[in-house]
Amino acid sequence: KPPEIIESVSELKRLIRKSPYGFQKQRITMLYLYRSGQVKTRKDASKMIGVHRKTIGTWLSTYASEGLDGLLKRDYSPGRPSQLSKEQQELFREKLKDPEGFSNYQQITDYIEKTYGVKMSYHAVHVLVRYKLDAKLKVPRKSHEKNEEACDKFKLNFGETIKTAISDKDSSFETIRNFCQDETRIGLLPVSNRRITLSGIKPVTKVNYTFESFYLYGAVEPITGQSFFIEMPWLNGSCFRVFLDEFAKVYPSSLNILVLDNGRFHHGKSLQIPDNVALVFLPPYSPELNPIERLWQDTKAKLFENIFTAITEMQNKLTEILCKYTETTIASITNAEYITKVANGI
Repeated sequence: KPPEIIESVSELKRLIRKSPYGFQKQRITMLYLYRSGQVKTRKDASKMIGVHRKTIGTWLSTYASEGLDGLLKRDYSPGRPSQLSKEQQELFREKLKDPEGFSNYQQITDYIEKTYGVKMSYHAVHVLVRYKLDAKLKVPRKSHEKNEEACDKFKLNFGETIKTAISDKDSSFETIRNFCQDETRIGLLPVSNRRITLSGIKPVTKVNYTFESFYLYGAVEPITGQSFFIEMPWLNGSCFRVFLDEFAKVYPSSLNILVLDNGRFHHGKSLQIPDNVALVFLPPYSPELNPIERLWQDTKAKLFENIFTAITEMQNKLTEILCKYTETTIASITNAEYITKVANGI
C-alpha cells in the first residue's frame, strides 16, 4: 500500500511542469498517478512510467520516510548496480587516463561490452563515468604525433640530462634550481570556452574582432612555486634573449635550469646564454611535460572571463591575475613528479 500523498493533484501537475530534471519529473509523475487514482499498484505505475516496480517501491519508501524533498534528491543511481565489478571499474578508470579519451558515451558503452563482456545501458554508463569516476567531456588539446618512448625516457633520465647540461658551467653556485619556461600569445580576440546553459539554450559569447596581441614569457619553479614573467611584443630570439638576461638577474646566486620546448628561436646561433642559466630541451611535441602549460591554461581561463576593448586593459587584468597567484598555488598547479624526484638529489 502506498503512503499517504500530501500534495494535491494540481500542485503535483505544477511541479511536473516546473522541474528542470527528468529524474524528478518521473518521481513526481508517480505521485501524481497515485494521487489522482490512475494507478493502484507498483506494477501499474511501473508500466506507465517505464521503470521497474522495485524502483517504484524504493521511491515510495523514500517519500514515506523523507517526504517530497528527499524523493527529489539526485542519488546518481540508475536503479541497479553498474554491472562492472570493482576490479573492472578500476581497470576502466586507468583507461580513462588515456589523453585520447572517448568521443561519446555510446563509444564507451561499446568498449565496455567488447572489453569486459558487460552490456550496460546508456544511462548506467553515464552515471558510472560522470558521477562515480568523475570523468567528463573536455575540449582536447591539438597535438602532433609524438614519440611516447622519447617522453618516457626524458622523464626517466631527467637527472642525468641536467648533469650533462650543467657540466660546463661554473660549479661555485650555491644551489641548482629547476625552472620550466614557456611563452604564450595573448590577444584581444577571445577564446571560446564551453559554457553551461539550460537545455535548448545555445551559449553566446561576445567577440571583439581586434587582432592586437602580445606575448607573455614566463618561468616557474614547481618545487617552490617561485616565478618570473615578462611581457614582450614578439616571439623571437631577440625577445627571448631579453627574457634570459632579466631572469638571470632575478636569481643571480643559483645555477638555474630552464626546461623548455624546441622553438627555433630557443636554438638561435647568436643566442648568448647567461652564465647562471642552462637550457634543457623537451622531446618534440610534448607540451604535457612542461608544467607551466597548466598555469597558462588557468591564467587564460581567468583572463577570458572578460571582454576587453583595448590591449592595455587586458595587460592590466593579466598583471592583476598573476599578482594574485601565491607560491603555494603555483607549486600546486605546476607540480611535476619527474622534476620533484630528482630536484633534491642534484
